Formats: sequence, C-alpha cells, structure tokens
Amino acid sequence: MLKKLLLLSFALIFIASFANAGPRLTKEQLDKTYGTELVVKRYGDGTYGVIGKNSFNANWHPVLSNSKFTDNVMWDTTLISRIYMPSGQDNIMDMQSNGCPVEIIQDPNNPNKIHVILQYAPPGDGTASPNRRTKYFYSNDKGQTFVYVGNVSEDRTGYASITLTPGNGIEMISTHVGSSPVYYLDAATGLGSWTKLEAEKRPYVWLKTAFTSSLTNPMKFVTVLAPNGTDSAFWFNCSSMSPTPGTFGPYNLYYSSDGEAYQIASSTDGKVGIIYKANDVLIPNDVGDLFLMESTDNGVSFGAPLKIFDADISPSGDSLAAFRGMGIVYQGSNPCVVFETARQTTEGGFFSSMPQNIRFWSKTLPGSDPNRSIIIVDTNNTPFYQFYIPTSNTSYDIYVTYCRPAIGRAASGNGLFVTFMAPAGVNMSDGAIWGGVDTTVYEANYVLYSGDGGLNWVAPKRITPIDTTTVGGQYTKMKDYTYPSISQTNDVDANFWYLNMVVIEDSIPGSYQYHTNNGEPRCKQLYMRIKIPRADVGIQNVSNTTPSKYALNQNYPNPFNPVTSIRFSLPKVSVVTLKVYDITGKLVSTLVNNETVSIGEKEVKFDASNLSSGVYFYSIQAGDFSDTRKMIVLK
Repeated sequence: MLKKLLLLSFALIFIASFANAGPRLTKEQLDKTYGTELVVKRYGDGTYGVIGKNSFNANWHPVLSNSKFTDNVMWDTTLISRIYMPSGQDNIMDMQSNGCPVEIIQDPNNPNKIHVILQYAPPGDGTASPNRRTKYFYSNDKGQTFVYVGNVSEDRTGYASITLTPGNGIEMISTHVGSSPVYYLDAATGLGSWTKLEAEKRPYVWLKTAFTSSLTNPMKFVTVLAPNGTDSAFWFNCSSMSPTPGTFGPYNLYYSSDGEAYQIASSTDGKVGIIYKANDVLIPNDVGDLFLMESTDNGVSFGAPLKIFDADISPSGDSLAAFRGMGIVYQGSNPCVVFETARQTTEGGFFSSMPQNIRFWSKTLPGSDPNRSIIIVDTNNTPFYQFYIPTSNTSYDIYVTYCRPAIGRAASGNGLFVTFMAPAGVNMSDGAIWGGVDTTVYEANYVLYSGDGGLNWVAPKRITPIDTTTVGGQYTKMKDYTYPSISQTNDVDANFWYLNMVVIEDSIPGSYQYHTNNGEPRCKQLYMRIKIPRADVGIQNVSNTTPSKYALNQNYPNPFNPVTSIRFSLPKVSVVTLKVYDITGKLVSTLVNNETVSIGEKEVKFDASNLSSGVYFYSIQAGDFSDTRKMIVLK
C-alpha cells in the first residue's frame, strides 16, 4: 500500500509540474495559436472571447526583428511608491473593466489628494460575484500612504469609474446597480459619506463620466454608457445634483460599439470629448474606425463625429482596427487620444496572438484626419511575446499583443504618459511565460512618455517585475499585472514629472471569470508613483516637410561655448538615439534615448557647460541609419 501511495504521489507531482511547466512551448503550439480567431461574447456584464472560424490566413507571419530589445525595467526613473491598497481582504475580482478602467485620480488643485477605487468580490463568491462591491481608498500625502475608507455602497456595483468635482475636488463614483446607472457623490473629500444619484432607470451599464469645467455651468457632468447585450451606446448630461436623485437630460444615441469601447474627458475651457469605436452593425462601412465627438459648450450639445482613425480590413489592408482599449485626456484645449488596434475580420473576429500596435492622436500632430495618428508602440520598440491559448479552454480574455492603454498628462507643461499591458517574457527564444492548465500568459505593464505633447515619444519600458523562480516546476513568485489605470492629471515640479497609477497584481494569469480550473485567484490592487526627469525641452520640430532621406547635419555654431544646435532629418517615423562622446570614445551625454520621433527635420540643443575644451563626436542611430560627426568645444 505504501508503495502504491508513493507512486501515486510522484504521479500527481509530475502531472502538476507538467500542467504548470510554463514558457517552454513548442513552435507548433505557438503557430497553432497564431492563427486562432476569437469572437466577443457576453457573460453577465463582462465580455470574453470564444474561438471563432479561424478565417484569417494562419500562415501570415510578419518578419519581426526583436534582437535589439533587452526589456530592462525602467529608464532614468525612480519608483517612489509601490503600495498595495490596504483593505486587508482577499479579492477574486481580477477583471476590472471590459476596456480601460478609470480607477485613480489625483486632485489637480491639491496634488496631495489621490483617490482610488477597486472592484472587489470575496473568496467563494464564484464567477457570478453576487457580493461584488466598489471599494474606495484615499491618500492625502501624494500616495505615501492610503486609507481604506470603505465600500462605496452595499449594493452590487459593477465596473465603476471615478472623477472629481471641479474646484473643490470631491470624488464621485459612476457605476451600475443591477442594470441601472447610479452615482455616489461624497459629502466631502475622502469622507466616505455618499449621496446616491440616479438617472432614468434603463438597463444601461459601463458608465464613464466627466465633470464640465465648473459646477456653475448649466450642465454639471456628462456620462457615456451602453445597454448590456445591445450594440449601441448613449450619452446624457446632468444639470443638477441636488436635490437627489439629481436632474438628468435625455439619453442620446451615438453609434459606438458597446462593452466600454468608449472613453470621455473634459478640458478647463468648456470642451468635453467622447472617443469611441464605430458600431460595426449600425455603420458597417466604418468597421474598426475610431471617432471623436466634441462638445464646446460644457456638455450641452455635441458636434458631428470626427473620424480620427480609418481601419483597412480589406483583403489588401493590414487588418488593424480599433479595438477595446482607449483613453483620452485634454492638454489645454487639445484632446490627446491613445488607442489599441487588433487584427480583425469584417465579421467581428480578432486575433490575440498576432502583432499589432498602439497609436496616439491629437489635433497638434502634422497631417490630416483620419490619417493623423502615429504608432507609439509596436514590435519596433517593444518586445513581442506571443499569446498562448490553451486548447483545453473555451473562453479567453479579450487581450491583444499590446493592449488596454491608459493616458495621463502632466499638471503643467507638455508631458504625456501612457501605460499598457503586454505578455511577459524573459527572452525572445523562450517566448511568453504561460501559467498552465487553462490560463493565458502572464501580463506585464509598460510605460512610455512624451515631453512635447505627443509629437515624440520615449520608447516603452517595463515597470513590473518578472520572477521565473520555480519550485516543482511551478512559478512561485511570478505575478500577472493587468488593467492599468493612470490619473488623468499628475503633479510636477521644476525637474520631474510624477506618474500616479494603479494596476491589478494577480496570483494566476487570466481573469478568473473565464479561467476557473486553477481555482480562485488572490489579487491585489497595486499603486505605483513614478518620478521621471522632465523632458519638456528636448527634440524641437523644425519642419514637417518629409525629407527625401535620413541626414545628420553639422552642429551650429561650431566651435561653440557652451550651447550648440544639432539637426537631423527623418523621412519616416523612426526610433532615434543621439549620443555625444569624447575623443577617447567615452559617452558624455545622451541627447535622445531610444525615442520614437515623427517625420521631419528636427533639432536638439546640446549644453557643454560641464565639459572642458576639446574635440567631441555626436552619433545618431535612426532606424537602419547611423552617422557620426565631429564638433569642438572652445572655452
């Protein structure tokens, strides 16, 4: 009997080790995943993917050159805070949104105050989560510490978002109870004494809300939302929050896909912007297109939609179309938009494992719409680790290669920040790290930034750890990082930007609602505050005219003391590095560090105040182009 028990134990250990063996997948497994088409389905108020027709050309394998990537954590930054939200309760609700959550906000008028919400369900609640609640946390010391204030409501709430009243900075939570839109407005900042506001009862969910520029405006805030199970979306405004339940305007239909394929933001000068993915059923000629709809009168009315991205899903196109992840923030009066694309079919299928990109759009970019947006994340600047979809499972998270981007801005100046999810990996030959059984791959979070309002971007860097420690073939320390959210406004000082964000850290990859065979997760909400050296003064745009070829010009003046200008030309969007070396070949300054730079003639200032007289060399790498020139410091 003892012998049989020992054999059984060894067999169980072997099976467990094999099931959780991790990233060592065969090429055949990955190739099979590569051409797997998924389609979007609904479970309650959540969305997930199921295997579709596999109609895409599975033999389509683009050439990827990723050998340049080291995937190091961070650039010249400091992670000031890394704090778990302090509710002290285990959470199985690891899915926070069907798109991009809005779960953190810093008060632009008092940056010490940071507000965070979390969607929560207790252990044992199951995938139906009858005890799902929205938890609220508050910091009054710029995120050094957080206080758990409590549940926003004891009602079952879903997929909440947070915003602040203009001026006095009181938090309001937008959510749905049952299938009706509701709001919880606090009596004072951080107090947790909630007044419940309710719009007209309709089976509409997934609320996103933006206050207008002042509470003295005729309209106080605007909400976008959608019916659950019907392919459409609506917006309405609120003219009074008192007396309860508030005074709300009519529901206005606009042609967006549902399931949180939209976002909203406002400016301080009377604008409200709504971005949305086109409704594939109601406007079939705009499958995968992205639109911006703006109000210039503080949410009283909205103008005609502007198409800001035109997808090409024709047989000759690249099949990249706007998907679920998107964000918008106003920098002054200028809307700044980030959005993911995915390889899709005209029938609504999508391909998680194929390379795609994240794009940025604003009215200040050169060119004209709908072709103004630029690629800021793709396989040229971010490691590509392919998804693995286990054949034993039947449902999947609606993730793609680079997905769920969120955008925030600096409180002053031209700083913009974007965070997104991507599969975690150690090196290109081994591929992504898979969680085993019926889960997907582990996800990592990346951050990139721009110092000039989005014209140029510093290449993404991973900000979450990868720990491949194994015991018995199982990962013991590896975590899944999903659903990142950035505060729309982030504080600054004379030398640094400060990025405030939250993300879900999970013990098991993939959302529990759709991956149950590994048991319940124990996920936590992680707050991170990151300090980034300001890059407001960096690459200057001299001309938007497309040059005929790459070029690095002679600096002017030369010789110089102590400042000179260096110009270079880019015939296409390129990842640029520009460095200065002394006569011995020692690096003395990095002027441009692996930044994605738009087409045109550019100029960078170089200050040699801390250098002695002598000969120096400046060298550029832009795409496949490289060149070096000599300059002289004469003091």
